[in-house]
Amino acid sequence: MPRASAIAALTALGAAQNALVPLASAAQFALCGGAGAGASAIAAYGLALASTNVATSAFNFVSDGVVAKVGAYLARKDVARAAAAARLAVACALGAGAASCAILFALRDALFDKTFARQSKDTTAMALEVFVCRAACAPLVCAVAALRGVLGGCGRVGAATMLSALGAALETAVVASATSARLNLDGMAMMRWIGVGYVIVVIVQFLVSACVVATLPPRGASEPLGVWRARMLPRKDAFDFMSDGASMVVRSTLLQASFFIAVVIASR
Repeated sequence: MPRASAIAALTALGAAQNALVPLASAAQFALCGGAGAGASAIAAYGLALASTNVATSAFNFVSDGVVAKVGAYLARKDVARAAAAARLAVACALGAGAASCAILFALRDALFDKTFARQSKDTTAMALEVFVCRAACAPLVCAVAALRGVLGGCGRVGAATMLSALGAALETAVVASATSARLNLDGMAMMRWIGVGYVIVVIVQFLVSACVVATLPPRGASEPLGVWRARMLPRKDAFDFMSDGASMVVRSTLLQASFFIAVVIASR
């Protein structure tokens, strides 16, 4: 039976992982506010994050769901099914991310011409610079979340937390460089820098996460899980995974929609 100290350590790591992104976002908003564009930069960055996060965060089942599934299979010593569940989660993540990307680009004009119509044209133009890059990265963003979930299911919460910290630090570094007085970028150039830098950060996160999953064994095991060479999950198990994921998508969509509505109301 797990010791209380071990449970406390895992809980602390999980809490840290969940806190990293909000803290990094707060730092990024502060950096944008301190830049020359001021309030317009904060508004533009906020619009881009709110509109893209509502799509990608709705599919967080690829992270939370795979933790439970992989962990349950490994507890039963069924390594083959654990690897198959992890592979299915990554495939679902890429598919869900592609759907998010398509939806975001399809709704782009409606979002910025109507929903955020009261914002100035300069603000919406700056927001679009970041929006396009973040929307295009949706498949890899979801895949990174799934890979972190695989690590969590393997009992490697510390590794998953470190990957989250890496992503948060790199994103914040990009925003810090874009808002640096040394570069002295105007609002549009600053947002373009942030958007392109975000693409690079996401690609780095994906490659590092994939390498870690491929090389780091589950806790207590001697070999990696073998996600990339795993067989297909049996039909019944795959259906259960998809069914659980669908219910989580509905819950997450409602939650993220409430945040998005709050941003829309604030923008008016």
